[in-house]
Amino acid sequence: MRVRGKTAQLRLLLNLWHRNGPAAVAELIEAKLNPVGFSAAVITPTARSRVRKVLAVRDEATRRARLDELEAEIAAAESPEGQIALLRTEGLDFGKVYGETRHWHWDAILAEHRRSPLPGPALVDIGDARGCPPELAEAGRTQLRPWQHEAEAELAAGRPAAEVLATPRDGPYNGWLQRATASGVVTWEQVLRHAVPAELPLKLIGANHSAPEARAALAALVGAACGGDAEAIVLALRMAGDFPGPVAELLTVAAATVSG
Repeated sequence: MRVRGKTAQLRLLLNLWHRNGPAAVAELIEAKLNPVGFSAAVITPTARSRVRKVLAVRDEATRRARLDELEAEIAAAESPEGQIALLRTEGLDFGKVYGETRHWHWDAILAEHRRSPLPGPALVDIGDARGCPPELAEAGRTQLRPWQHEAEAELAAGRPAAEVLATPRDGPYNGWLQRATASGVVTWEQVLRHAVPAELPLKLIGANHSAPEARAALAALVGAACGGDAEAIVLALRMAGDFPGPVAELLTVAAATVSG
């Protein structure tokens, strides 16, 4: 079993020190383990360096004081307050953080999130962490990612959804629209009335993973624009591939063409 992360590895070494003494710790951090069964660095250089500094102290009282300092540091990092501070730290690779060995204090973290939402980057991958509550996992799933897509950056900055949707984008929506609608920042009615070109949202709605709300919004719009006119609906589908405007306009043009 692999113990990942500086905090978890230092806790492992501290426990070994308390149970078997400093000699056992020194033996483990200097061991040349078989690469077939272990990675090249079972104990990370950071954890190894911290413990070596304590081991290098010869005066017993000073060494005890250094060990107590390290113990207090690790206990603080493991505490609910320490974990919450970690999740509010800017610039961390949270995907890596959630992959580390850690006993998360989920009740305290969820209460803190309800008090003041955790930062977006901390939420995105939080569902990957062991034992993550469904409420936090859902918050991560619907979190806008302004660092990944310009449209999400515009929405996060407060630009009206209609303007963001009406701005032509290169290629498919690549996930940002699903997150925007799931978070409630954008509605599917707005997508159908403003997103261009019409083919992109129609392809998204036609995919198997599309939200039922999207299909319901499309059905309502088709009913309002075309009624039961199957010819108008077929024409709209034929026009969709080359139509530069939004779906609402496409349906209006198709209905007008057939009735005219």
